[in-house]
Amino acid sequence: MRARKPIHIGTNIIGQFPSLKMKRMIWFESTIERDFIYILEYDSGIIRFEEQPLTIEYLVGRKIHKYTPDFKVETAESIVLVDCKPESELGRVEHQIKFDAAAEWCEERTWDFQVVTDRDIREGNYLLNVKTLVNHARRPVATETLKRAEHILSTRACTLRDLAILIEPNGIAAIEADLLCLAFHGRLKVDVTGNIINGQSPISLGERL
Repeated sequence: MRARKPIHIGTNIIGQFPSLKMKRMIWFESTIERDFIYILEYDSGIIRFEEQPLTIEYLVGRKIHKYTPDFKVETAESIVLVDCKPESELGRVEHQIKFDAAAEWCEERTWDFQVVTDRDIREGNYLLNVKTLVNHARRPVATETLKRAEHILSTRACTLRDLAILIEPNGIAAIEADLLCLAFHGRLKVDVTGNIINGQSPISLGERL
């Protein structure tokens, strides 16, 4: 249950993201939040996450202020409250005050507080590659395709395109999409941290066999 409804602040973009992990629509209030959801959705270490999860009250002088972090993120080891902000806004005094209040609130509960910026999540090709996998995640893949992929990769190294050709030379584009879906779900593995994923990207057996 969200602590508050999404709101327009200036020219921010409000929308919903269809989360496979959480099995519901997740609200976002900026493109930074939307992009961060892609990362939360892909990261297998994230057990669950929630948008606008709670509201923290803090004092400035004698006045009570309220602050609702953007996300609550849970792993097996930790709970983290996250705020997504443009890097250009980090120096604003009002932000620093509420960040300090949130960090203190979290410390009292042995939680963590983290600020994630547009630069943090958009630098390099990681986000682009994660989006590619997430956007294929709902694709239905035939069991035979997975079996063929696992058999081939157990005997030789392949690129994404080579593997698709070996599985079905008359349906390369469709098989490549299947393989990207399997990579999202951990049955196969492609590098998301280096070059942009394409037909020449190496692909290998995943960890969820």
